[in-house]
Amino acid sequence: REEGDHHGARIAAPVQVLLNGPETVSQSHILIRDRQTRRVVTVIEVLSPINKAPPTTHARQDFLTKRHDTMASAANWVEIDLLRAGERPPEARGVSTYYVLVKRAAEPKAEIWPISPRAPLPRIGVPVRADVDDVGVALQPLLDQVYDEGRYGDLIDYTHPPAPALPGDEAQWVAEQVEHWLATHAGGEASL
Repeated sequence: REEGDHHGARIAAPVQVLLNGPETVSQSHILIRDRQTRRVVTVIEVLSPINKAPPTTHARQDFLTKRHDTMASAANWVEIDLLRAGERPPEARGVSTYYVLVKRAAEPKAEIWPISPRAPLPRIGVPVRADVDDVGVALQPLLDQVYDEGRYGDLIDYTHPPAPALPGDEAQWVAEQVEHWLATHAGGEASL
């Protein structure tokens, strides 16, 4: 065949290259749906570092849009923040080291459970529908299970103080807890 004839010509093998495009980051959350209508009645968001990134990042803007849209909708919003670093929403600034925020559908106010590092995580009420009592959720056993199954004790080096630093008395208490944990669980080894 002639060179210009493309019928039956072999396709040349391409060279694959890696593109430096924007990275897609998947953020998990929990949706509670009404059994009959399948409508989302509650969104539960456990904040990650990307949710608390500087306000100029796309991931932060996406999170804030989702948060705003859910709070303005007929769905409930449950926000669990167990991270000290990053941007907090105005209503949660200065409340406590950690917090859980619940914004009920059609309510102008939110409820906040302040959480101290010294206390177990609370049992909270998760709203589903206005005509149904809140579902009680004990957060501490859930976190313990995720921590154990995710093997975070093997992944996190607790010998370095967390950032940002805790206030003095909380920092001292956490340091004592880490020292005790290292002595009993890791044989006193510096790196977990």
